[in-house]
Amino acid sequence: MRKKQYRSFESARKFVRSFKFKNIDEYNKWFSKTKPLDIPLHPERDYPNEFKKNGKWGDWLGNGTIVFLSFKKARKVVRESKLKNTSAWNEYRKSGNKPDNIPSTPNTVYKKEWKGIPDWLGNGNLSNKDRIYLTYDDCQKFVQKNNITSQIDWEKFGKKPSNIPSHPDRVFSKQWKGWPDFLGTDRVANQYRKFRLFKDAKVFARSLNLKGQKDWQKYSQTNKRPKDMPAAPDIFYKKQGTWTTWGDFLGTGTIANKNKEFLSAKEAKPVYQKLFKEYGIKNGRDWQKFAKTHKKLLEELHIPADVLIVYSKERAEKRLKK
Repeated sequence: MRKKQYRSFESARKFVRSFKFKNIDEYNKWFSKTKPLDIPLHPERDYPNEFKKNGKWGDWLGNGTIVFLSFKKARKVVRESKLKNTSAWNEYRKSGNKPDNIPSTPNTVYKKEWKGIPDWLGNGNLSNKDRIYLTYDDCQKFVQKNNITSQIDWEKFGKKPSNIPSHPDRVFSKQWKGWPDFLGTDRVANQYRKFRLFKDAKVFARSLNLKGQKDWQKYSQTNKRPKDMPAAPDIFYKKQGTWTTWGDFLGTGTIANKNKEFLSAKEAKPVYQKLFKEYGIKNGRDWQKFAKTHKKLLEELHIPADVLIVYSKERAEKRLKK
């Protein structure tokens, strides 16, 4: 009903311009004192088409410029829109519904007062950079208390406390050593977790016919992995001093020779190099002497004494397969 009492857009604009207001705050103060019946407080609402077409507030006041509201007033207006998150704010500021006296980039206009999007929108949803999380160790305690043993379990876990990050690998990038370490599945943490001996774990792993470490990691995150098999066998069995290589563990990098299994030539090479350096082996004779006196060590390392015979056979078998 009141809208019918307003002057036409041109007449109202001409009247407002006669006061030569410098900004919207001056206009609002004038309006609150005089309360004119034929001039709207919000011309953008009562003359939507004309207001938008003619350049908005700069045109309405006649000063050709847009002066933003103070931080508190602008924030109040924005909060009244009840925007839920940054995406909603971005849509709002591009939609044409945002008043001209509220900046599209409040973080640059209100640098001193700016406290982040959650404060600006007033919804309490803190961005990751504004959150204060528990320490890495305390987050680990939370994980282990809730019996979360895989990354999939973590992702499926219900609503997490606000001080526990959904992506700990990003938040704790400096301390991060992998999911097994974070979840505590790379070590015998308590009486309820007793892992198999390496030789038994290896038999089980080979029965799965996995092709490599990535396949094992995918498998270990499922519910199919037995509780007495570590999610990260390379880490756990290294600490036990029994780990060899992934090829040996999964059976993909070994070759059979008279009922024995050896590392492939590629995996065996760095092992030989380490032995040569540690024991001062310089030639074939030195190696023959060493191999005779260290048979048990060679068996544990899964490398043959007769290097040329075993690995020549391996190359021959590869050529036949081609």
